[in-house]
Amino acid sequence: MIDKIQKYFIKESLEYENKSGYNYWDNHVKYVVDIAENLASRVNADKEIVVISAILHDIAKVLEKDIDKPHNLVGAKIAEELLLKEGYDKEKIEKVKLCIIHHSGSLDTEISKEEWCVRNADIISMFNNITIFYYLAINEYKLNYNEARKWVKDMISSKYENLDEDLKREYDNLFDTIYNAI
Repeated sequence: MIDKIQKYFIKESLEYENKSGYNYWDNHVKYVVDIAENLASRVNADKEIVVISAILHDIAKVLEKDIDKPHNLVGAKIAEELLLKEGYDKEKIEKVKLCIIHHSGSLDTEISKEEWCVRNADIISMFNNITIFYYLAINEYKLNYNEARKWVKDMISSKYENLDEDLKREYDNLFDTIYNAI
């Protein structure tokens, strides 16, 4: 199932890249998958759930569905439809949906090990492609250099605040280095 979902996502990422110039697989999701899988090994989470969720966590953005709604909620619905069509286990689908729902934003609820892996992997993956934030600031939001610099610093700080406390200790030096270089 993982290979089928990955091939589907890569295909959709290429179509999105043809329209936007940004490839979600190459520039973001492949890092999230790798990091999430490593985190799953650490905490003994269900790797299949983690990897499928990591692949599909931004599917709503790639498909540009209901862009006026939160992408995590739209993505969970898209993932459910896709996985049901593929005959995936309904209990596992529910776990994938929760991983996608809880991968972004602030969190006021307890989450599963699988959700924890995808959420933290998405945050950590920003270190693999900090330049996307500059791209968004300048090209999408039309900010000047100083505004963009401030926006990027605020964006990565905000994301970093949502990282698990134990993981923050591991990534503090890298975060400080990048933050101070901006």
